[in-house]
Amino acid sequence: MKKIIICFILFNLGALRSQTIEPVQWTSTVDKISDVDYDLIIEGTIDKDWHLYSQFTDEGGSLPTVFDFLNGEGNYETI
Repeated sequence: MKKIIICFILFNLGALRSQTIEPVQWTSTVDKISDVDYDLIIEGTIDKDWHLYSQFTDEGGSLPTVFDFLNGEGNYETI
C-alpha cells in the first residue's frame, strides 16, 4: 500500500511540474549615458512556435504586447 501511495505522489508531483511553461525568457540592462540619462534595455527571447500577445482581447482579435511605464512622480521621461 505504501508503494502505491508513493507512486501516486511522485506521479502527481511530476504532473504539477509539467504545467510550468515559460516560453519567454526576459533580460534587462541599464546603461548610464550621462548624469541624468539612462538607457533601459529589455529583451525577450521566445521559444520557437510561441507567440506573445496582450493579456486583453478586443472584439477584433488579439493585440500585440505593449509595455506601459507609469510615471506617477514625474521622475523620468520615455523617449
